[in-house]
Amino acid sequence: MSIQDSRIVFPNRIRACRKLQTNLTQTELARLVAVERTYITKIEAGRVIPSLMLLHDIARALGTMVDMLFDRDWSAARRREIAYRREQSAGSSHS
Repeated sequence: MSIQDSRIVFPNRIRACRKLQTNLTQTELARLVAVERTYITKIEAGRVIPSLMLLHDIARALGTMVDMLFDRDWSAARRREIAYRREQSAGSSHS
């Protein structure tokens, strides 16, 4: 995916995850990741690109992985996420 493509996909994906998966408001997400609501608005509008640390925090707050926020193919990204979580779960149960 090109940088231009990710600048289009990423804001829409954050908005979709926030609304559809977690049912969070922008204010609630902002509180969870310790930024102002207006910054979340700018991210979702594609006007700013958050730092990698903030991306990680946003993904965690949305219950997803960072790469899923950039993946154009939602279903493939979701399958990767489920497989990753299963691996993590299996690994932690053996510890």
